[in-house]
Amino acid sequence: MQTYALDDISQWTFGAAAAMCPPTIQDEVLYVGCRDNHLYAIDTATGELQWTFEADHTVYSPAVSTGAVYAGSYDNSLYSIDRNTGEGQWSTEANSTLFAPQLNGEFVYVGAYNGCLYCIDTSTGSIEWRFQGDGPMSVKTTPEVADGMVYAGSDDEHLYIVSESAGRQKQNLNMCGSVRTLTQLNGFMYAGATNGAIQAIETGTGETAWLQQFEEAIRTLTSRDESVIVGSAGRVVFCVEADSGTLCWDYSTGAVVQSIATDHKFVYAATDNQTIHAIDHRGECSFTIETSKPIESLCLATETLYATDEGGTLHMISLAAFDEWSPEGNVDGDEPGFVGYSLTTDAWPSEAVGYYIVLDRNDGLDSYVDALNQLDTAAREVVLIVDGNNTSIHTTKIKTEATNRIDRVTVRDCRREQLEAELEALSYTAATHSLNHIDGTKELPEWLTSSHYFRHLTSPESHPQCPRLFVCGLQRYYKMSRTDGKQSWHLYDFVKNRSSNDEIPYKKNFIFGMLDLISRRVLRAPTSYDSIIPIPGHDGGISKPLKLTTKMVAKTTPIDRHHVLTRINTTTQQKSLTDIEARYDNVEGSFGVKGDLNGQRVLLIDDICTSGASLSYAAKALFEAGATEVVGIVYGFTVGGKRIRDIDGPGATITDMQLVYGEEI
Repeated sequence: MQTYALDDISQWTFGAAAAMCPPTIQDEVLYVGCRDNHLYAIDTATGELQWTFEADHTVYSPAVSTGAVYAGSYDNSLYSIDRNTGEGQWSTEANSTLFAPQLNGEFVYVGAYNGCLYCIDTSTGSIEWRFQGDGPMSVKTTPEVADGMVYAGSDDEHLYIVSESAGRQKQNLNMCGSVRTLTQLNGFMYAGATNGAIQAIETGTGETAWLQQFEEAIRTLTSRDESVIVGSAGRVVFCVEADSGTLCWDYSTGAVVQSIATDHKFVYAATDNQTIHAIDHRGECSFTIETSKPIESLCLATETLYATDEGGTLHMISLAAFDEWSPEGNVDGDEPGFVGYSLTTDAWPSEAVGYYIVLDRNDGLDSYVDALNQLDTAAREVVLIVDGNNTSIHTTKIKTEATNRIDRVTVRDCRREQLEAELEALSYTAATHSLNHIDGTKELPEWLTSSHYFRHLTSPESHPQCPRLFVCGLQRYYKMSRTDGKQSWHLYDFVKNRSSNDEIPYKKNFIFGMLDLISRRVLRAPTSYDSIIPIPGHDGGISKPLKLTTKMVAKTTPIDRHHVLTRINTTTQQKSLTDIEARYDNVEGSFGVKGDLNGQRVLLIDDICTSGASLSYAAKALFEAGATEVVGIVYGFTVGGKRIRDIDGPGATITDMQLVYGEEI
């Protein structure tokens, strides 16, 4: 694991006379309140000061609109400041400290030290309503707004839910600890308290979805994809599933967590021992950044991390230098790139740079030494999974041999039964093998792996705006009236989730077959991929098979899952339409993307491809959101007028196939 010094990697720094509050970024400008009584507007690219606004006391983290910046202050005022000039527009006094506000439409919501929540008109500064909690304690958390309700956490140990329009209390949840942090994701609000409790509330109904209890105080929460990331005072960062509260992983930082920020690759955790930890999707630290002073807050923008320290310095750090998954050298193939995961060393080229997983082959130490010698020592990290069932050698011997040859080696000692149990639970495993392929003695059913398929999707002439899209598929999907497609019936049961029981026939085979396809057809290509994004159905929901598959991909590869693709409107089910142009017309303009995908390479996954209309328009939306490459992945292709070509050879990559077959099918 590499350690960097912050002073060596900062692209620029900005100094203030006192410690800063967490920054807010809008349109390449960073707005940061400071304990030196100032609000600063700083250019994100250069660190140059654009303007300064002075209050009478500490200025807290601001909210930013198109034309104004709103900031609360210890001087009992909320300020509206012209975003372009830094000139004050109006100020509202509340006879109490006003903390970090939340902007929603024409109103700004802000908590106060006197235990009140205020709603203030953004155009005039007039107080529309004031809500008083049950106790005198302060409302320090930044309020959150969802489904017509305002959520405010208080030091009186309550989470208040009041109407956005009138400030009338709808619910009052006793958290049994001061509520210090809120975050929301996919229709749920998450509240963290000093007693270690995290509560998930469905915003539409106000009902509690789950309650998770940790041993130490919750200091900070943030959300990412389908997870909630938790920073605790107990020196641990947790990742829990957003829909259930189930613990995905935990990482011990060795010091109190001051702040966390997350992007699609890492969770960044700043601790009070002057360290920033970059934690990957498995809950393991990829690299650390050592700082000369404790970091108080972190803020992320595209490929950039901003950190404020207790001395009043703001640091800008480019994350491109720490991209653990970027290909090395020439992406056209002259230099090796990331190759994915493997259970045996001979499954991938020995010179490739990346992660390796080696399972025991029931051999002695010499065999391990030979395997280690095949690995390129330039690899950033080598992960060895040592099978504890082999009694002829010990993990310590393997570790000694490995560390003599390769830096930054990690050794995991797992018994085969443990690996099988983890596979069963859809947790840590290698992406290329099924439940019965752990030791390489059994393979997936031949009809799943003997031949994958591919197509170049081309939209009808009436829809020229759709990009040409390359799609890999697991198998052919025959019309259900045919009798020669027995496997298609199993696929139909799987993708349509007809069974009420989770044990759908061939469920594991299809999921692991898809992982096999992604591993052998995609990850060996000269470029790696950042995200796997499922296509929502006509009603906007993500099917259970796609959720299971993307979850497994995210756990077993460096590819993160993102449910950022949305349905702007409800469409007719595609299967009810027989004409190709009608299918394209049906989904035109129906997809949107939450956020941006600047520079990302995306795997777009769907269950069945018939005309390719949904895949084409979904890909169009992803490109418009900033994706640089989109490749489609499906379980099956419907056999029809379009020709489907077999993929040549078990080692063929996407690039190989494009070179061999070119643009025409």
